[in-house]
Amino acid sequence: MLVQMGFSPVEIAKRLGHGKVTTTIETYCHQSMDAQIKIADRLGKVERGEESGV
Repeated sequence: MLVQMGFSPVEIAKRLGHGKVTTTIETYCHQSMDAQIKIADRLGKVERGEESGV
């Protein structure tokens, strides 16, 4: 949920008490990759004029 809310892996790692940020990334942040791909795709469409930004 914190990833989806936009918190950085460093902030999440501190909150969860992980000694290494890589632990947080490997455990939780991979789930947000699909969302990042969707965001990039939509931004590309807006930039190309294929979709409005609203």
